[in-house]
Amino acid sequence: MGEKILCRAIVEIVGKPKEYVKKAVETVIEKAAEIKGLKIQKKEIAEIKSLKDEKLSKTEDKIQKKAGELFSTFTEIEFYADSIDVIASFCYDFLPSSLEIIEPEQITIDLQDVSRIFNDLLSKLQSADIAVKTFNMENNILKTNAALLLRNMIIVSLKSKLKNLEELSKAIGIPKDQLEPFLKKLIEENFLIKEEEIYKAKS
Repeated sequence: MGEKILCRAIVEIVGKPKEYVKKAVETVIEKAAEIKGLKIQKKEIAEIKSLKDEKLSKTEDKIQKKAGELFSTFTEIEFYADSIDVIASFCYDFLPSSLEIIEPEQITIDLQDVSRIFNDLLSKLQSADIAVKTFNMENNILKTNAALLLRNMIIVSLKSKLKNLEELSKAIGIPKDQLEPFLKKLIEENFLIKEEEIYKAKS
């Protein structure tokens, strides 16, 4: 396919601090220009804005509550691509929020090109799936180890002196509202006894 394909794509960046977001969006343009068979015609970067008072997705809202104020921007890139393969590479690398093919109106694609694109897509999806499964497994191991460590800290603390919730919270360094559900679980699992608001480790 000799005819070049004119595309317009929007790539969004969300993160913190503001300087990181500015650098990240500039890097997107720099890296896109390095893709073989892709030539940037126009590029625009939107003003960086705070998401502090914006309506966010559940994930973004959770991140902002934990990490603090987030910032966002986007770049609109118009480029010529030598082939559908090049457009696919751009999408794999930068995950644009939108992509528009401006011209030509019709494109002829070889079946080999279609097969290659789908195989590349499957490879990316498989790699992402393995990464997610590995992360989940490691996360579960960390949670299990953290729970065991916390359980041991509580038991050791109670063996030195019986304590109520407030005293345990100060001794362990975990807020009462977060510690109490864990203590209830330890009582259910027969590790602790609670008598008149006082916790005791089972011997």
